Amino acid sequence: MKTCIKISLFAGVFCYTTHGTASSEIYLENGVVVKPLLNVVSKYDDNIYQQASDKQGDSILIVTPSIGLVFDDGLNQYKLDLGLSSGSYGKNSDDNYLDTEANLSAHFEPSNKHRFDLLASAFSQSEPRGTGVTEGTGSALPEPLTYKKHILGGKYEFGAMSSFTRIAFEAQSENKKYDNFRSISKYRDTSSIKFGSSLFYKMDSETDLFLDLSREDIKYDQIEDNTISRDSKDNRALLGVQWEMTSMTTGLAKLGYQNKSFVGSSRENFSGLSWEAQIQWQPLTYTNITFETSRAAKDPTTEGDYVNQSLYALNWNHNWNEKLRSSIGASFTTDVYTGIYRKDEILTGSFSISYLIQRWLEIGVFIEIKDNDSTTEIMSFDKNLAGLNFNISM
Repeated sequence: MKTCIKISLFAGVFCYTTHGTASSEIYLENGVVVKPLLNVVSKYDDNIYQQASDKQGDSILIVTPSIGLVFDDGLNQYKLDLGLSSGSYGKNSDDNYLDTEANLSAHFEPSNKHRFDLLASAFSQSEPRGTGVTEGTGSALPEPLTYKKHILGGKYEFGAMSSFTRIAFEAQSENKKYDNFRSISKYRDTSSIKFGSSLFYKMDSETDLFLDLSREDIKYDQIEDNTISRDSKDNRALLGVQWEMTSMTTGLAKLGYQNKSFVGSSRENFSGLSWEAQIQWQPLTYTNITFETSRAAKDPTTEGDYVNQSLYALNWNHNWNEKLRSSIGASFTTDVYTGIYRKDEILTGSFSISYLIQRWLEIGVFIEIKDNDSTTEIMSFDKNLAGLNFNISM
């Protein structure tokens, strides 16, 4: 575990992000633009089940074709994204998976005072063994869990962008249901519905103050025997600012209060500080540095009432020339569990460099690390990844 930390400090490692090729766009007669892309990753993971001991490593080939259909008239945009991801393990073929997703979104403005955003998403995903519901149990199950998730959302904003005040209303529903190993997974089937509103006040041409109010009702379909309901209500009130002070600096930050209360009276409620911030600094056209931080109480995937999670992440992307670019970054997350005695400190990082061989082909190499230091011994682990990344456009 200490080796991973030394590597990350020595290399100055930060969060890995994939750079895509300049995708060729196919223009249809009706104004629709087609954007096909193929991503192929070949990597080696030295701890595929995220275990504290008896680690198992394996090579993984991930093939991800996708296609995007976009209609954009400069004001309104309608977009459909379709993709699938096939993962094949070299030795542990039981972990092979095939994930699919579809996203349909729309943005339209009938006038300069009215704006609408709609979203519909459907996912069929796998949950690698040793993560999510099987966290800490490694390869106890014979194959990964799979689940389906559906999201529907909408937002309406009133007020001209040049006016001093604007107001927005939004709603979103989400459903998640596991497909297999129902004896354990059925207790993590969830549904939620969220309502929110935001009031914006323009301080100047580049800066807005805003107030975010939201409420989310989270329900679990079934309650495990001899346990208490996990159903909860999450209320937040955050005061924020978003800005683009210069062409070099943009950002959004909001800070406020969160209250997460459970239906089961024996579970401990949360009331306290919550925040979100994303800041980007671009001192030169070919380099940018981003910083992200957040804090919120969230539902755990296994035990406990809630997890009070704090995140800090830094990333540097640099284009050395028109063909060569790199990314280096790191994040530090602290998860403090309530209802059980557990605290995790998670250091992640990576370095990547990619080269654009042709307009349609980009090749990259990357290194990723993760070090999870937990007060619960079986949750402490480290893992290292290294691989090749290919982005191919039509």
